[in-house]
Amino acid sequence: MNPLTLNDIQKLAWDKGSGLLPAVVTDADIGDVLMVGFMNQDALAQTLRSHRVTFFSRSRQCLWQKGETSGHVLNLIAAYPDCDHDTILIEAVPQGPTCHQGLRSCFGPSPRSTLSFIAELEALIRTRAKQPVSQHSYTQQLFASGIERIAQKVGEESIETVIAALT
Repeated sequence: MNPLTLNDIQKLAWDKGSGLLPAVVTDADIGDVLMVGFMNQDALAQTLRSHRVTFFSRSRQCLWQKGETSGHVLNLIAAYPDCDHDTILIEAVPQGPTCHQGLRSCFGPSPRSTLSFIAELEALIRTRAKQPVSQHSYTQQLFASGIERIAQKVGEESIETVIAALT
Protein backbone atom coordinates (compact mmCIF):
# COMPACT_ATOMS: atom_id res chain seq x y z
CA MET A 1 0.00 0.00 0.00
CA ASN A 2 1.33 3.45 -0.90
CA PRO A 3 1.50 6.25 1.66
CA LEU A 4 -1.36 8.73 1.62
CA THR A 5 -0.91 12.09 -0.06
CA LEU A 6 -3.08 15.19 -0.02
CA ASN A 7 -4.62 13.96 -3.29
CA ASP A 8 -5.78 10.74 -1.58
CA ILE A 9 -7.82 12.34 1.21
CA GLN A 10 -11.09 12.28 -0.74
CA LYS A 11 -10.62 8.57 -1.54
CA LEU A 12 -11.05 7.54 2.10
CA ALA A 13 -14.42 6.29 3.38
CA TRP A 14 -15.30 9.34 5.48
CA ASP A 15 -19.00 8.52 5.25
CA LYS A 16 -18.55 5.29 7.25
CA GLY A 17 -17.55 7.16 10.40
CA SER A 18 -19.72 10.26 10.11
CA GLY A 19 -16.74 12.23 8.87
CA LEU A 20 -14.27 10.76 11.37
CA LEU A 21 -11.91 7.83 10.91
CA PRO A 22 -9.84 6.08 13.58
CA ALA A 23 -6.12 6.71 13.28
CA VAL A 24 -3.80 4.11 14.80
CA VAL A 25 -0.40 5.63 15.59
CA THR A 26 2.65 3.37 15.64
CA ASP A 27 6.27 4.09 16.48
CA ALA A 28 7.97 4.21 13.08
CA ASP A 29 11.21 2.81 14.50
CA ILE A 30 9.95 -0.25 16.39
CA GLY A 31 6.32 -0.71 15.36
CA ASP A 32 4.69 -0.45 18.79
CA VAL A 33 1.16 0.96 18.87
CA LEU A 34 1.34 4.30 20.67
CA MET A 35 -2.25 5.55 20.62
CA VAL A 36 -5.53 5.71 18.73
CA GLY A 37 -7.17 9.00 17.83
CA PHE A 38 -9.72 10.24 15.33
CA MET A 39 -9.15 12.30 12.22
CA ASN A 40 -11.44 14.24 9.96
CA GLN A 41 -10.34 15.40 6.52
CA ASP A 42 -8.88 18.64 7.89
CA ALA A 43 -6.85 16.82 10.55
CA LEU A 44 -5.39 14.44 7.98
CA ALA A 45 -4.61 17.30 5.59
CA GLN A 46 -2.89 19.28 8.35
CA THR A 47 -0.93 16.17 9.37
CA LEU A 48 0.27 15.56 5.82
CA ARG A 49 1.20 19.23 5.31
CA SER A 50 2.95 19.88 8.63
CA HIS A 51 4.36 16.39 9.28
CA ARG A 52 3.04 16.75 12.85
CA VAL A 53 0.19 14.40 13.75
CA THR A 54 -3.09 16.26 14.25
CA PHE A 55 -6.40 14.78 15.40
CA PHE A 56 -10.00 15.86 15.71
CA SER A 57 -11.16 16.10 19.32
CA ARG A 58 -14.61 14.58 19.63
CA SER A 59 -15.18 16.22 23.02
CA ARG A 60 -14.01 19.73 22.06
CA GLN A 61 -15.12 19.47 18.42
CA CYS A 62 -11.90 20.96 17.08
CA LEU A 63 -8.50 20.02 15.69
CA TRP A 64 -5.64 19.43 18.10
CA GLN A 65 -2.02 18.73 17.33
CA LYS A 66 -0.64 15.95 19.50
CA GLY A 67 1.81 17.55 21.91
CA GLU A 68 0.62 21.12 21.42
CA THR A 69 0.68 21.71 25.19
CA SER A 70 3.22 19.11 26.39
CA GLY A 71 5.71 19.46 23.55
CA HIS A 72 5.55 15.69 23.04
CA VAL A 73 4.67 15.86 19.36
CA LEU A 74 4.41 12.98 16.93
CA ASN A 75 6.51 13.57 13.82
CA LEU A 76 4.84 11.97 10.82
CA ILE A 77 6.81 9.49 8.75
CA ALA A 78 3.91 8.14 6.66
CA ALA A 79 0.16 7.56 6.72
CA TYR A 80 -1.58 4.57 5.12
CA PRO A 81 -5.20 3.59 4.57
CA ASP A 82 -6.40 0.13 5.55
CA CYS A 83 -7.92 -2.22 2.98
CA ASP A 84 -11.42 -0.74 3.41
CA HIS A 85 -10.17 2.86 3.44
CA ASP A 86 -11.94 3.47 6.76
CA THR A 87 -8.97 3.42 9.15
CA ILE A 88 -5.66 5.26 8.95
CA LEU A 89 -2.31 3.86 10.06
CA ILE A 90 0.07 6.61 11.13
CA GLU A 91 3.79 5.86 11.39
CA ALA A 92 5.42 8.52 13.53
CA VAL A 93 8.46 9.28 15.63
CA PRO A 94 7.39 10.35 19.12
CA GLN A 95 9.20 13.23 20.80
CA GLY A 96 8.71 12.10 24.37
CA PRO A 97 5.88 10.11 25.95
CA THR A 98 2.75 9.73 23.84
CA CYS A 99 0.32 9.04 26.67
CA HIS A 100 -0.99 11.91 28.81
CA GLN A 101 -0.05 9.76 31.83
CA GLY A 102 3.62 10.05 30.89
CA LEU A 103 3.94 6.60 29.33
CA ARG A 104 5.52 5.87 25.97
CA SER A 105 2.28 4.27 24.78
CA CYS A 106 -1.35 4.71 25.82
CA PHE A 107 -1.42 0.89 25.94
CA GLY A 108 1.42 0.60 28.46
CA PRO A 109 4.63 -1.30 27.84
CA SER A 110 4.50 -3.85 25.05
CA PRO A 111 5.57 -7.32 26.20
CA ARG A 112 6.72 -8.07 22.65
CA SER A 113 8.82 -4.96 22.19
CA THR A 114 12.37 -6.04 22.87
CA LEU A 115 13.78 -3.17 20.84
CA SER A 116 12.05 -0.37 22.72
CA PHE A 117 14.97 -0.08 25.15
CA ILE A 118 17.37 0.46 22.26
CA ALA A 119 15.08 3.05 20.66
CA GLU A 120 14.64 4.84 23.99
CA LEU A 121 18.41 4.80 24.59
CA GLU A 122 19.01 6.17 21.10
CA ALA A 123 16.47 8.95 21.70
CA LEU A 124 18.14 9.83 25.02
CA ILE A 125 21.59 9.97 23.41
CA ARG A 126 20.22 12.10 20.56
CA THR A 127 18.70 14.50 23.11
CA ARG A 128 21.91 14.70 25.13
CA ALA A 129 23.95 15.39 21.99
CA LYS A 130 21.85 18.49 21.28
CA GLN A 131 22.14 19.94 24.80
CA PRO A 132 24.96 22.17 26.07
CA VAL A 133 27.85 20.29 27.64
CA SER A 134 27.32 19.60 31.33
CA GLN A 135 29.80 18.16 33.79
CA HIS A 136 26.95 15.93 35.00
CA SER A 137 26.51 14.17 31.65
CA TYR A 138 29.29 11.87 30.51
CA THR A 139 27.47 11.44 27.18
CA GLN A 140 27.60 15.19 26.52
CA GLN A 141 31.28 15.25 27.44
CA LEU A 142 31.96 12.43 24.98
CA PHE A 143 30.20 14.29 22.17
CA ALA A 144 32.23 17.40 22.99
CA SER A 145 35.45 15.33 22.81
CA GLY A 146 34.84 14.31 19.20
CA ILE A 147 34.44 11.17 17.14
CA GLU A 148 37.88 9.72 17.96
CA ARG A 149 37.15 9.69 21.70
CA ILE A 150 33.66 8.29 21.10
CA ALA A 151 35.10 5.48 18.95
CA GLN A 152 37.74 4.73 21.58
CA LYS A 153 35.09 4.54 24.33
CA VAL A 154 32.83 2.28 22.24
CA GLY A 155 35.83 0.01 21.61
CA GLU A 156 36.69 -0.14 25.32
CA GLU A 157 33.13 -0.97 26.30
CA SER A 158 32.86 -3.60 23.55
CA ILE A 159 35.98 -5.37 24.80
CA GLU A 160 34.65 -5.34 28.36
CA THR A 161 31.34 -6.81 27.15
CA VAL A 162 33.10 -9.63 25.29
CA ILE A 163 35.30 -10.43 28.30
CA ALA A 164 32.26 -10.47 30.60
CA ALA A 165 30.42 -12.80 28.22
CA LEU A 166 33.32 -15.24 28.16
CA THR A 167 33.91 -15.39 31.91
